[in-house]
Amino acid sequence: MLALIGGGLHALGAASIASIDSKFLPGKVQFAAVTAGFIAFLLIVGGILLLCRSTIGRVMVILGCALALVDLLIGVVMFRVLSPNSAMGGLLMLITLAMAAVGSTGSWIADRHRPPLPLLYGQPVQPYAQPVPYGQPVPPSATPYSHPAPYGQTSAAPYGQQAPDPYPQPTFQPLQYPQQQPPAGQPPYPYQ
Repeated sequence: MLALIGGGLHALGAASIASIDSKFLPGKVQFAAVTAGFIAFLLIVGGILLLCRSTIGRVMVILGCALALVDLLIGVVMFRVLSPNSAMGGLLMLITLAMAAVGSTGSWIADRHRPPLPLLYGQPVQPYAQPVPYGQPVPPSATPYSHPAPYGQTSAAPYGQQAPDPYPQPTFQPLQYPQQQPPAGQPPYPYQ
C-alpha cells in the first residue's frame, strides 16, 4: 500500500514537473518528468503485483524505491535544498524499501505457492456401511452389535456369535465395615 501511495505521489510530481516552462532549464525538466513518471510506473505496477504475491512486484517496488531515493539525493545535491515534502517523501520511500526487502515479505510471497496444510483436529469421518439386502448374509468384515477390538487385536467373530467383550463391566461389591463392639460391661449401642 505504501508503494501505491508513493507511486501516486510520483505521478502527481511528474505531471507538475511536465507543466513547468522548460526554457530556463532545457532538457533537465523533461528528464526529471520522465524519471518521476518511470518511478511512479514501477511503484504502482510493482505495488499491485506485490499485493498479488508476485516476486516481480517485490523487485519492482525495491527498484522504484531505490530510484526514488537516488533521484531525491541528486535533487538535493543539485539544488542544495531539502524541502519538508521531499524529506517526507524520502522517508516514505525508505520505509517502503525496507518493508519490501525484509525476509518476511519473501516468505509471505512464497506461502502463495505452498499447498494448504491438512486439518490436524478430529478424526476423518468414516462412511456408514451399506445396508445388506434382506436374506443376504452379513459380510465377515462387519461385526454387527459388537464392541471394537482392543488395539492390536482382531474382533472378527463368526456370524451369529458375539465377540468377547473387550470392555467388561466392573463388578462392585459393597464394602464391609467392621462393627464396633461396646466395651465390656456396657449395654449395646441403642440404634444398632
